[in-house]
Amino acid sequence: MALRNLHYTNMKQMNLAAIALLSMFLFSTVQVLGANSTANADKRAMVEKSYREASSHIKFIENKGQWPAHILYRADVPGAQMLATPEGMLVGKFDENSLAENAEWLEKQEQVQAGKIKASELGAEPVIRGHGWRYNFLGGTLATQNTIDPKGLQPDYYNYLMGDAKNHATNARNFNELIYRNVYSNIDVRYYTNANGDFENDIIVRPSGETSKIKLQIEGIDRLKLGGEGELIFNTTVGEFSIPAPISFLIDKEGKQTPIAVKYNLLENNVVAFIVPDYDKSQTLVIDPVVLRWATLVSGNGSSDAHFHAIDVDAAGNIYATGRYNGNLITVGAFQTTNSGTDLFISKYLEPATPGGTGTRVWQTYLGASGTDNPYALTLGLDGYLYIVGPQGGSLAKTYGSGVPAGSWSQRNTGEASFIIKVHPNGTGAAVRTIGPASGSWGLQLFDVRVLPTGGSNFDLVAVGRVTQRSSGANGDIPQATSPDGTNVTNTGHDNGYAIRISNDLNNIVWAKQFTSTGSNTDRFNICVIDNANNIIVGGLTNGSGGISYNNPSGQTSKNGSQDGWLMRLNSSNGNALWSRYFYSSSNASTSILCMETNRTKSQFVIGGTSNGLASVNITSGAYKTSYSGNTDFYVASLPINGSATTWGTYFGGNSTEVNMMGLNLDKNDDVYVLGYTWSKDIPAVDHPVQTNSYDGSNQDAIFFKLKSDGTSLLYSTYIGGTQNETDPIGQKGIKFSDCRIYLPITTYSSNFPLSQGTLTSTKSSGNSIGEPVLVSMANPPDLIGNSITSGANQTITCGGTPAPITASVPSFVIAGIQRGGTNQTNGTSGAYPSGVPVVTSYQWQLSIDSAATWQNIPGANGQNYSPPAVNKNGVTLYRRIINGDACNRASDTLAVVNIIVTPSVVTPTATSNGPVCIGSTLNLFANTPTSGVTYEWSGPNSFTSSQQNPTINNVTLAAAGTYYVTATSTGSGCKSYAGSVTVVVNSIPSAPTAGNNSPVCAGGTLNLTATGAPSASYAWSGPNSFSSTLQSPSIVGVTFAAGGTYTVSQVVDGCQSPTASTFVTITQIAAPTNTTATPNPICIGDNALFNTASQSGATYSWTGPAGFTSSIQNPTRTITNINMGGYYVVRKTVGGCISVPDSVL
Repeated sequence: MALRNLHYTNMKQMNLAAIALLSMFLFSTVQVLGANSTANADKRAMVEKSYREASSHIKFIENKGQWPAHILYRADVPGAQMLATPEGMLVGKFDENSLAENAEWLEKQEQVQAGKIKASELGAEPVIRGHGWRYNFLGGTLATQNTIDPKGLQPDYYNYLMGDAKNHATNARNFNELIYRNVYSNIDVRYYTNANGDFENDIIVRPSGETSKIKLQIEGIDRLKLGGEGELIFNTTVGEFSIPAPISFLIDKEGKQTPIAVKYNLLENNVVAFIVPDYDKSQTLVIDPVVLRWATLVSGNGSSDAHFHAIDVDAAGNIYATGRYNGNLITVGAFQTTNSGTDLFISKYLEPATPGGTGTRVWQTYLGASGTDNPYALTLGLDGYLYIVGPQGGSLAKTYGSGVPAGSWSQRNTGEASFIIKVHPNGTGAAVRTIGPASGSWGLQLFDVRVLPTGGSNFDLVAVGRVTQRSSGANGDIPQATSPDGTNVTNTGHDNGYAIRISNDLNNIVWAKQFTSTGSNTDRFNICVIDNANNIIVGGLTNGSGGISYNNPSGQTSKNGSQDGWLMRLNSSNGNALWSRYFYSSSNASTSILCMETNRTKSQFVIGGTSNGLASVNITSGAYKTSYSGNTDFYVASLPINGSATTWGTYFGGNSTEVNMMGLNLDKNDDVYVLGYTWSKDIPAVDHPVQTNSYDGSNQDAIFFKLKSDGTSLLYSTYIGGTQNETDPIGQKGIKFSDCRIYLPITTYSSNFPLSQGTLTSTKSSGNSIGEPVLVSMANPPDLIGNSITSGANQTITCGGTPAPITASVPSFVIAGIQRGGTNQTNGTSGAYPSGVPVVTSYQWQLSIDSAATWQNIPGANGQNYSPPAVNKNGVTLYRRIINGDACNRASDTLAVVNIIVTPSVVTPTATSNGPVCIGSTLNLFANTPTSGVTYEWSGPNSFTSSQQNPTINNVTLAAAGTYYVTATSTGSGCKSYAGSVTVVVNSIPSAPTAGNNSPVCAGGTLNLTATGAPSASYAWSGPNSFSSTLQSPSIVGVTFAAGGTYTVSQVVDGCQSPTASTFVTITQIAAPTNTTATPNPICIGDNALFNTASQSGATYSWTGPAGFTSSIQNPTRTITNINMGGYYVVRKTVGGCISVPDSVL
């Protein structure tokens, strides 16, 4: 096992150092003992090569029911198998000698089939031997699919269609690495394949992790021992295995790696511990810094309190925001330029391309009527339109401006209703539907809205909030109140949770639900998300004494504090509860769930809010802050989608009250960004803050911070504010992460709120008692300049060659200066930043061999420049350099991709065959290259593979037709040629032709044979009397009786001969007349001669004789008048059309 400190991408800045223990080559560094023939050595080399190529693309496939439940993930490569189990990684390795013997036996089997050797030479099929062992971390946490963190999602999926449809496992994802999280506290174990194709595992010890806890037991082996070089050695039934001695590195704050001498400590029962010397735990790991990039006032001259509540960003970087405003709003391209009270403002902005730029207010408009219209949440639909919800203050029209038509709904303007607004992204107009009671003074407030995908680009909307119910039953858009289990509940004058699903054209309410607890209560839904099953997770609060718990997956089943958090999961198709549970406060304490987002896989949801004390089950050991500070604190917690136990939970707060959490969002690493408002003055500032503390020490400030994805550490924290309050009482979605930027809507009463130099609107004209909205963009990381390749950008080498070193510039961050009170305005330049400009301190070079689909960190490649090793793989190998340690990188943070084009050093083999061939025949393939010392690899149709130079395929079928490829690989360098190819045609056997003849035929007549087949066919006839012909329809003239019998014919199409067809020929032959006489004989001139022949039924007769005699009478008479009438008289008989041979009389 080798130990080293890996500069792992997801590590963040911490107060303690981190080390990583790396165990290399779980089974690829193998020393196989025993007999070793040259043939077997070649086979083993082929097996090993096959393994390395396959393992370089290892796929850990998730278990979706296709395997036993204890297998969480599984990976298969030639010669080995890895099973991720709760206890650890189970490794199975097959004996390479027996694999080679089996490969040799299979080759012999092909030779038997080809008739090249006798079956008696084949022998019995060899048994493939194997051995399995497991890496079990004693005393560690058993893993589940929720605690294993898969990385490197691949684009393909696996389907297992076994038996009935109910047993099918479909769309199983696969990954190229697995991380067992928190096997011990702050200690992870990572399994992956490195750039060389070797299967490795890292033991990553994060700050606060105790290496003394690591006890690795290798189960399934007889005995571990230490070798002379400090390596581990163990025997298995498939040979002796060695794991190299450990190495380790510590990374300091500049990214420099310092070796640490770590050794194995071999304990009893095959248990390995680690001897780790003391190291500097004050050092920190480097992360991408977070800085204020751009900040502008939305307007600056309000006449009463404005609130800034919600923000969203599209893929093009357009920023959409909404809040409430009363005063002289700056309107641009507005469909409503004046207000009728406190109305919505809706805006579209573009931040500047470079720090210190102005930015663009694309459009900004009012929307509203008399009274106070208050937008609480905004989301972008799949159609690019904006959707906004909140309570209305007056009677809103159905349409404003143009471009968004209204449907057939009726507005609800009785009591307190809420609006759902659809706004055109170009700002030309909006449609408004108000939701609420049909009559009476019931109140409805919608606090959040989300997009619910329904297939393709189609979607509905889901909104949640609260209902103040004034009487029992249903009223307008508000249904009968029920408990989560569906039981009707009659209560009045209380707040209940409300959820609605509505079509994106606002015309069709799919369902609406009102949920409540029992007794006198206040229940509310504040926030919702869509999970990985397209169902809805809802969060809020309750002080109800019962009726909340339903299908409860946690132990938090009854009210614990004076007010607890409330979590529900709703079926998106009908709105019914799938489960419902409390989120416990501590005894007599109060908790509100205000914010919520899912992680990137939607397998976890992260909640946040305020509490003056959570139950201990919701604050986890090892979290950033495990103790309550007093007054009211923020908290953040992560839970699985099934709603069971809290995965991690932490407090965040200081010496006073945290007032309101405005928003919570996650980045690509699942790190958590939070915006809120606080009275506390002692919250630590981390990294490069805008302010290290409260600006004047006496008012509320905005607080913005970033937590690590597992809640263990604070990665960034800053106050943002001026000499007056920064505060807002409402906001659930007041933050948005997009493309390494975090967008914040902040409400400030300060005239000296920190804005970026050169910004759009920098002066607050309203008084200190009036809040103004400020749009803030934080960059993580900051903009980068001077980041370029200086040499080695694109190269072409032959396989086995070493690319030239890649050199790159030293980049730097650029940050806009800060201005307060409209002063220090310096357009287009950057000025002083309060905590200074961070410097680039570390790099990470990455490798891709799949056309940039995935990138893999190159261990130890953390310098400014990089010298690639020799490349033994044809194609394009890509390298790039990223800055610092975070996974969030914009285009400027990543160097242009370096293309190393690798051309073969082996000449492409020439491929030929004996094709075209017919079905059922033998296909012979041939390969040849002038390069010596090579092995061959064939692939082709019907999953054909072979390592023979000239393989054969016996008894071919149509599936064997197509193109066959062959490569040649150097046994010395391992370099492979380009593929040669040959296209093989496999022709079908034609059907037998139709055969016929003209028999019966009289002997001596002409026999005509006929065949009907394919137009392009040739023919082959054979028959009695040694007859043969290649004519389609041959004839035999003057047939004899020997020509009778069966004739066969086959047709040949494209070189393939059909089965034979047959036809039977009858030859008719008539015997000569018998008993032929002439009387008297001799005869005198003048006498009559009487001719006689035997009679035959059905016969006719024909006589011929001297002096022109003919007769058709059986027994004719002739008067002899002269001597010339003497001689031979011949008689023939005709039967059935056939004439006999003659008889004669003298």
